[in-house]
Amino acid sequence: MEFAQKLAALMKERGWTQYRLAKRMDCSQSTVAHWLAGDTKPQRATMKRLCEELDVEPSYFTEPDVIILPVSATSLQSLKNDERVLLEHYRSMTENDRDMMRDLARRLTNAD
Repeated sequence: MEFAQKLAALMKERGWTQYRLAKRMDCSQSTVAHWLAGDTKPQRATMKRLCEELDVEPSYFTEPDVIILPVSATSLQSLKNDERVLLEHYRSMTENDRDMMRDLARRLTNAD
């Protein structure tokens, strides 16, 4: 997959629009559109920030067939299969749905 395809997949997975990514990156929506069209790629500093915003390693965009893993989650290999499935579903939710899931998890873990 090319940079543009990988970026589009990450945005879709998170339910992000071009506008939302542009706001998070403090750039114009047309800049994001150019990235997605494959016309341009972010410069090094911008790429670093993009990876931080998307919570992926820079190698995700530069190396073929790199699996999406959060930067801070090196223990994903120890997850059980049902935990991985939950994580995959969580990643494909909208931000609003994620907020509801976090609230539900807090309620369930604080239940007496």
